[in-house]
Order: sequence, then structure tokens, then C-alpha cells
Amino acid sequence: MAARIKLLDEHCINQIAAGEVVERPLSVVKELVENALDAGARKIDISVEGGGTALIRVKDDGAGILAEDLRLAVLPHATSKISAITDLDDLRTLGFRGEALPSIASVSKLSIMTRTPDDVAGQELKVEGGTFLSMTEIGCPPGTVVTVKDLFYNTPARHKFLRSAVTEFGWISDMVGRLSLARPDVAFSLRHPNTILLHTPGNGSLLEAIAAVSGNDAARKMLPISYRDESLEISGYVSMPEHVRSSRSGLTFFVNGRVIRSQLMNQAIKDGYHTLIPANTYPVCVISLNLPPSDYDVNVHPSKLEIKFKEEKNLSRKIAEVIRKSLLDSFPMRKYSFTGKTRTSESAPSESSPSHWEQLKILYRPLEPNRSDQISPTYDPDKPIIPKAQSFRDVEKINEHHYPYINGQLSEQQPDQTEYISGRLSGGIRESITDRVPERISDMISDRNSEIAPNRNLERIMDNITDSLPDKIAEVSQTLQQDKETVSEFLELKAVGQVFHMYILAADDKNLYIIDQHAAHERIRYESLLQLARQRETASQLLLIPETVELTVQEEQILLAHFDELHGMGFIFEHFGDRTYFLRGIPLLDSLESPGKMFKVFIDEILNTSFSPSLEKLLEEWIMMLACRSAVKGKERLMVQEMDEIIQKLGRADNPYSCPHGRPTIIQISEKELNHKFERE
Repeated sequence: MAARIKLLDEHCINQIAAGEVVERPLSVVKELVENALDAGARKIDISVEGGGTALIRVKDDGAGILAEDLRLAVLPHATSKISAITDLDDLRTLGFRGEALPSIASVSKLSIMTRTPDDVAGQELKVEGGTFLSMTEIGCPPGTVVTVKDLFYNTPARHKFLRSAVTEFGWISDMVGRLSLARPDVAFSLRHPNTILLHTPGNGSLLEAIAAVSGNDAARKMLPISYRDESLEISGYVSMPEHVRSSRSGLTFFVNGRVIRSQLMNQAIKDGYHTLIPANTYPVCVISLNLPPSDYDVNVHPSKLEIKFKEEKNLSRKIAEVIRKSLLDSFPMRKYSFTGKTRTSESAPSESSPSHWEQLKILYRPLEPNRSDQISPTYDPDKPIIPKAQSFRDVEKINEHHYPYINGQLSEQQPDQTEYISGRLSGGIRESITDRVPERISDMISDRNSEIAPNRNLERIMDNITDSLPDKIAEVSQTLQQDKETVSEFLELKAVGQVFHMYILAADDKNLYIIDQHAAHERIRYESLLQLARQRETASQLLLIPETVELTVQEEQILLAHFDELHGMGFIFEHFGDRTYFLRGIPLLDSLESPGKMFKVFIDEILNTSFSPSLEKLLEEWIMMLACRSAVKGKERLMVQEMDEIIQKLGRADNPYSCPHGRPTIIQISEKELNHKFERE
């Protein structure tokens, strides 16, 4: 007998709806912050504990909620944003569905304290698991404080599939950073649990907001973009071509102040940077679009992150053109003037309008203790803030003067922003990274850096990595002979040319071989670095001139979560505040250029890994990354002698048939196959 059709009860309906709106703690933070922005808040404080499952609190100084409306706020589809479907054509708010608060209330213990500026007293509403508990009059400042405790306490299946507290908080910090960039006129702060990890000035400057979120170093490498016509305004910043990442994590898009994900804008970025950056790399972009609400549809998904545009092709083309123009204009060609002078553009900038580089001065300013908002009156753009060391001994003197956090020493005059609260999180939540470290990050790092990691453990790691190679290359190796005779035959191969500046053609008396020059050289470099790692007496090699590395909140959380593994690999770094680290040593230096940049790329690789990598996996990934970055590139012209050298070294490799990523390095075409193709049989 067929199952009878029946209506679901209200509690079941709310639980199902909550699954679409509240996917994880990140969703709760996003919805609550957007409500605060819609209320006209100028200051928003976010506090998180236990990765967001133990506690999320969002406090704002917005308009507040009227006492008679507070009960309605937690009912499904109750909203102050719209009254009819036609209002979506002129939507100016971030929220409109009336689903966020009821969905959150159905899977948590929710408390709302609110007061409007005209009311004498405020109100506190409490809801638990979708059930109304109480509403009482209280004293509180104007604005709203929403507290969410024990998220998913009544849906254990949802709680079970969450990631670790560190990962969940990393996603929250990433979203808060994007929301703060969407509204640089609002001051954001993020605490975890009691330490301020992110703070934006809220003065309306997008460039300063970028500096607060991504660091001064990233902000210095950004170029402004601007375009306006009757129905479209494009603004924001894009990174210089040399400042790229291995993932799209640096791409941030807004439409009328709304954070979105968009394949259309991803393609526009790709087109704008075409031929200017390497393949499979992505720039850092913060791009804002302002256009009539009728030109796009935001009612596509409950998360409101995905939207559809009416004129997609024209919009994508225009964004690409604006980006490319900004990139090309940043490196102007010197032009000859018949007046006998040279110039770099047709017209000089107006004296009344400050240049982009003048706006960047604030990012280079020296800061006085406890005065992070003060601009130094003695700023000189031609004089470096940090003196250049004339000798190796000068480095220590410079460190002592300019970096109060060096060697684990924190100046008493510096603002205390590095405290991490130890102890278990409430509610039996899984251990957070803050439970694993002492009160100060600098204390933890200086304790671990007291001795350079010995290379004893490296031998075991190298053995594990090497032992796994046959399994990785078995499928590729089946098509070629595996015995020593084949290796010796490599020595008989002679390069005969290069095709497309990417493939080496080689031949012997019996076969023709096509060799991927990058993959082959990558295999050579990989095995060379493996051998180098075995021979090191220590896992780390100290840098002659240490490098400063600035991290985002999410990147810093990843670094702290994998600190033991990174230190075991040989990374030596010291913390000196405000998500900035001093990189003193790395594993397998081997003439590596820009070690600080490589370390950032490596952190980015870990960030995009879907699982917690082991020490062995991290070291292998580091070696593979070094091998790839230092290998001959595709489209690189080679001399015949260089091709022969690659062939001979490839023949001496333990596995000459695939690169470390598993792609084939060489393809064999026999004389018989060629005769068959030319019908000579």
C-alpha cells in the first residue's frame, strides 16, 4: 500500500528550512551581520567560541527592534525588508526572506537583547529549539545583541558533520573579512574567544580595510579600478600581476554591498589578467559593482550568495576591460615629447586629487605604541621605515629596535593583542587551537624555536615518502619497461629538437620519444630535493636575511593549527604581533628565491586541503612545490645541450616515467607505429 500523504508539523518544517539557511556556524554569522548592516549599524562586534558551535554573539549599534515587533522577528517569513514580490526589483537591503532568525532559533538556544534610541528600556527575547521561552524588559544600550549558544544541539547529525573548531572558525573569519570589505564605512571586530583577531577602522577607506584584513604588504600591491556610466559603477582594487595565489581564495566580489560568489566574475578576472599571470594562478581582487536591483536576481538560493545577472556577457566584458586597463596603465610606456622632455602619460594628474601611491602612505607609516591610528608627522616616502642592514650583525640590532616581539619578548608598551585563552571550551566542544597553546603566541613559538629541529625524524619521513612512490606511478610505469636496461637506454637518447617550446623530441635507433620538459625537470628536482633532505644534519636552514610574513586571520589559524608539523619540517618563525611573523628558517633552502612568498603559497595550499595533513604529507607537499617552482617552465626555449642534460638526468632518476603529481614525463612511439601511420607496412 502506498504511503499516505500528510502535512508536516511546524517544528519539522522549521528544521528542514534551517538546513538550507543554516548550513554551518559561518551561515549564522553571515545572517546576523547582514541584519546588523540592514539596521544601519556603524560598529559591529562578533565573538566566537568553539568554532561557532559553543557561542556566537553579534553586537551592533543599529536602530534596534521595537518591542511589539520582537516576537514577530523569530517567526518564519516575517520581515521588515519587503511587503510584496515586486519590492525585489528595488531591493536595497541584504536580507528579505524572513528565514534567518527563525531558522537559527530552531537549531540553537537564541537570545536577543535590543533597544531603539527612542525607548527608555530594552527587551530580551529567549527562544530554545524553536520554542518561545520568555520576553522581559531589561536595561541595555541602543542597538541589538544576538547570542546563539549550543548550535545544532538538537540536530546531532548536523553537528557530527561539522569540521574541526579551527577550520570552522577559519571560514567564519574569512567571511567576516569579506563583509568588512563590503562595508569599509563600518567598524568590524572579531574575537575568538576573548582575543581581538580582526579589527577594521570603519573610516570608509577600502584600502585601509584591505590592509586590516589581508595585511599592509598585500594592500601595498593593490591597484585601484574605477568605472562609471548611467547604470553601472565598478570600483575596488586588484593586485599587481606578480602578487598571485594558487587558489581563488583572494577573490572577493560585491553587488550593491552584498558578498557574492560568481562564475561570471571569475571569468571576467581571468580575461582581465589573460597573459599577465601564470596559468593556474589567481590574483587578489576586491571588486564592487553598483547597479539597479532590477538588473540582477538575488532570490536564487537561501544563502543569497549566488545571483543571476541580466546582461551577463556585456557585464563580464566590461569588468575585464576595466581590470586590464588598470593593470596596463600601472606600467606606462615612456613617450617622446617634441618639447624635448619625456613623459609617461598624455596628461599629468591633478594636484588636487591625490594619487594612489599617496593614499598608500598610510600603510607605510611608523606606529607609536598604543596609537595604531596615528599617522606619523615625520613620514618620508623615500626613506624606508626599517633601515637596511649593512651586515649580518646589523640584522639583530634592527630587530631589537623595530620588532618588539623578536625572541619572544613583548614590549610592555605594546597593546596586548596576542593573548590566547587556554582551557577547554564550554559545552564539551572538541578542542580548539586555543587550548593547545600558551597565553601568548610569542611564548609558544620562542619555546619551540630554542633548538633547531634535528634531522633524525626526517629520515623516517623520507623513507615513508619514497616507499609510497611505486604505488603512485604503477599505472604510468606499466606502459614502459622497468628494468635497468631501459634506464641505460636513456643514456643513448639524443635530443633532436623542441616542439611548441614545451616538449623535447628525442630518438634512438628504435623509437621516437616526446618528453614534457617541465614534468621531466620537475621529477629531477623532486628526487634531488629528497636526496638533499636526507643529507641535512638539521631539518632547517637559517635565512641570512629573515623575511617578514603578514597573514590573514584564516591563514594564521591554519599556521597555529599545524605549528608542530611546520616546526618539525624545519620552519622557524617568530611572532611579533598583529598577524605578522618573522621567518628565520625553512627546510631545504637550496637557493630558493623569495622564501617568504613561498611560505605564503604553502600556507595557501594547506588552507585548500580538505583534510588534516600529516607531517609526512606536509613535507612531501613542500618538496613537490619547490620542485615545481624551480623546474623549467613550459613555453621556455631550451638549447640542445640543455635538452640533452635533462634527458640524461631523467634517465638516472628512480622513476623517470612520471612527475611527482603523477603526470607522464615521456611518451614512446616505436618505429613500427610510425611505419603503420605512414602505411609502410
